[in-house]
Amino acid sequence: MNKFLPVAIVICLILVGGAFYGGVKYGSRREPNFAGKNMMNWEKNGASNFNNGPMKGGKAVGSGIVNGEVIAKDDKSVTVKIKDGGSKIIIFAASTAVTKTAAGTMDDVAVGANVMITGKTNADGSVTAETIQIRPDIAPSTQK
Repeated sequence: MNKFLPVAIVICLILVGGAFYGGVKYGSRREPNFAGKNMMNWEKNGASNFNNGPMKGGKAVGSGIVNGEVIAKDDKSVTVKIKDGGSKIIIFAASTAVTKTAAGTMDDVAVGANVMITGKTNADGSVTAETIQIRPDIAPSTQK
């Protein structure tokens, strides 16, 4: 019995080592996961750029997220100034959900408000809103 125990341990170590090596080789042949090499090509692969929606061939298509300050508003649309200095026209309907820390309406979407809008990007570059979230004003950080 004493002679069998060391042989069994060696065999187990060889099997575990072989399984680990096989798993590593199998994993290296598969497509890299989201946190791997594809992260560098995220937008090229159709993921959202968070301002204009998914990218295909360098053009925004499908759903989009717009963050920025409302600079104009009428009864069918708002214009939002975005971080790159440009602006987006956002078209809304009576069914567009407006949220804030409490339920809101389009009356709460005012010029100067900080908003995040999700919706579908139209052919002309405007966005048809599905939701409009009014975000609180946050003072810039003074920490270094």
